Amino acid sequence: MSISLSSFFPALPQAQDLYAKAMHLAKQYIQPGTLDWIELLGPGFVGAGYQVFLEGFSSLIRLPNLKECIMAVGVLGTMAFHHKYLKIPFVKREIQAVIESSKKNDQTVLIFRSFSADWIAFKTHSNLDKYQKLGKNFSIEVFESSSKQDRHYSQDQLASQKKKYNRIDFHNHGSPDCLQLGPGDIISTGSIGFFEWLNDRIKPGGTIVLDVCQAGKGLENIARCISKFCPEATVLASSDDIHGYLGSEYDRRGTPSFNNGTFFKGKDITRIYRDGNLVKG
Repeated sequence: MSISLSSFFPALPQAQDLYAKAMHLAKQYIQPGTLDWIELLGPGFVGAGYQVFLEGFSSLIRLPNLKECIMAVGVLGTMAFHHKYLKIPFVKREIQAVIESSKKNDQTVLIFRSFSADWIAFKTHSNLDKYQKLGKNFSIEVFESSSKQDRHYSQDQLASQKKKYNRIDFHNHGSPDCLQLGPGDIISTGSIGFFEWLNDRIKPGGTIVLDVCQAGKGLENIARCISKFCPEATVLASSDDIHGYLGSEYDRRGTPSFNNGTFFKGKDITRIYRDGNLVKG
């Protein structure tokens, strides 16, 4: 069981009053220990003091630590929070189970996941949905490093094993000219050694997905650069911000599309490159 509360009040005092009424009603109609999570939508969330609000629901939640049940990790303009940001402890276990069960698939995907970005972590419903769709089609491997040295070691290991993948994904921070793989670990348009390694790891006809902001923005960008070095692969990227994955959607085959929406689906900003040429977007 869950509860969802929406407010488009800008902040105090209207939001405080709304949340106080919500707590009063909830305690009248919801049995203690029956809520699995709480969903809060609206820019007034921070102004109303979310810690106080969460503590007010502490007797209704199943989990012993309410602060782990919901955590707000970012502000998106006027639309402050969205259910895709909910950090639910069991989600990590579900994703790990998906990864294990995916090993039976013949096709393989290698995912570069940022070590430090909360909204890319194994704790959101958005990512659970992505991994479930990928797991139906690919055997999933996750590449997560805490430093550039750690990444170089892992890359050498994969190279020595001569492993190749049908698909390689990047779930990180991004910009038109770089990918941030981890703390202090930046891949730029001049990272030729990494691009050559990438070309050696992707199978002919494979797909490289840059599930990051702005990697396909402008005429020259890191998506096009990767496509030039990996001419037999298809490279997918976005031409604008995807707002912490609010604008990233996967179909049943695990193929992504990107849009610039935050609360509702926005304009299609998907770009597709082959052999250094823009073929869509």
